Amino acid sequence: MQIKIKTPTLLEQWKALYERERPNLRPNAITGEELAAFIQSEYDAVWVEDEAYAKTVTDAVKGSVLFSEKLNGEAPKVRVFRLADGSLCGVDLVSGMFLAENETVRDALTFRKGLDEADLDNMIRTADWLRCKNLAEQADGKQSCITFVKKESETTAFDALREASHTAGVYAVYLRGDRCSTARRFFREISAAMQFPKGFGENWDALSECLTDLDWLSFQAVTVVIDDYDKLFGTRKRGRQDRETLCAVFETSAAFWAKLGVPFRVIAVCGE
Repeated sequence: MQIKIKTPTLLEQWKALYERERPNLRPNAITGEELAAFIQSEYDAVWVEDEAYAKTVTDAVKGSVLFSEKLNGEAPKVRVFRLADGSLCGVDLVSGMFLAENETVRDALTFRKGLDEADLDNMIRTADWLRCKNLAEQADGKQSCITFVKKESETTAFDALREASHTAGVYAVYLRGDRCSTARRFFREISAAMQFPKGFGENWDALSECLTDLDWLSFQAVTVVIDDYDKLFGTRKRGRQDRETLCAVFETSAAFWAKLGVPFRVIAVCGE
């Protein structure tokens, strides 16, 4: 499986994720043959003879300490499939290792394959599975990252902020909707709260770029609390459009961090 480690920050995030979730996990792996059967049923895949791709999978198995041990003295037995989009996917029926050209398919198969005892002792393998589990659950539930909460009292937003702040690893942010009557004021508010780099462009593209970076912060999860969300951007027609744009940016950012196994939540506290 193609596990990509991009930065030391990502490694630290995965380490924290592993340490938090490992005590709750139990082996749930399926065999390579079961995974091959799943590929054929789920993706309407065609079994093809492709010696070059089969060799690529075989070499990957032999080159992996984790998966070569799962051969138990047997030779890899690779089955290659061509998916409906034309991409290839190869599975070693013995060790269970697979390669997939389509990254979305790769993430889905990682979750479906599950973890055995050896996987659970491997921090990267387990954290990657948790990341793919998060993606699968989001896809099934189509759950928004934004939760709307009625403002029951003046402390409703602060209570939400306090709860998030006292959760280990969470970087919690408080934004004042009643101070952000325009998009420009909002950009300045969130820039200060999330410590955006100097030179932040104060536009939607720049906001999206910063929210999918955050390399200057240390966190395992992000929670943004917006007080008086209904006052954000004022009551003009443009204000409604700006709120819709902001929600789209938040959802895109949440999807980005979900791929890295990092929860990104927004709590919008509304008077109405």
